[in-house]
Amino acid sequence: MTRPVRGDTEARASGFDAKMEAGFAWVAEHLRMVLIVLGVLLLAGVSVAISYEIRTSSENEAQLALALVEAGFARAMGSSVSDALVVEPANEAQATRGREEALGRFEAVVLDHRGTRAAQLAQLRAAEMEVDLARWRDAEARLGQLAGGLSGDDILRAVALRLMGFALEQQGRFEEAGESYVRAGAVERYPVRGGLFIAAGASFARAGAVERAIAAFQRAVSLDPELAEREGVVDRLGELSALSG
Repeated sequence: MTRPVRGDTEARASGFDAKMEAGFAWVAEHLRMVLIVLGVLLLAGVSVAISYEIRTSSENEAQLALALVEAGFARAMGSSVSDALVVEPANEAQATRGREEALGRFEAVVLDHRGTRAAQLAQLRAAEMEVDLARWRDAEARLGQLAGGLSGDDILRAVALRLMGFALEQQGRFEEAGESYVRAGAVERYPVRGGLFIAAGASFARAGAVERAIAAFQRAVSLDPELAEREGVVDRLGELSALSG
């Protein structure tokens, strides 16, 4: 019997069908593995979605907890919750008590909402309470821990380091304070970096580190010449250059 001759198109179609059949056969043979892989991929997608929802929900809860502490602090200080700034009460004992209570509540937000931005902000606010209560060492330790856990370009890191510089100044550790201000000034996203280098220059000058003070003041002039002029930085540079000469 003569076998019918097939054209190129029919041959290609036949070859394609054969590949499809082979593919289906492989899937049938490996169906369990295919289903497992698909299941893993589906679960991964669901897990990502759930994780995002959990993170968003956790952050919202943390922000609410932080807002409640802030509102309670304002009331304790005799201010309205709607006021932009908390006014210092005339009663010193009231102010101390209000800050001590707020400190404990900010710490609770940090512990209860770890890993959220609100917890980082609560850590900063707790340090501010410690600074206002003249607990310099406690504030220094807290701010160092906070800054160490933040990325190098995080503006909150600059805020923490600036406050730590102030706490160090209050302890008479002026060169360390200057170093903290310089580290804060390295955060390029901070809006007034020139001010940080002015603070650094002043601290270095008080520590007798003349060359470091000059370098910091020069950096301030290059970053914000108008601010440097208003703060008399050029005059300070002249005085320090005369000392170093």
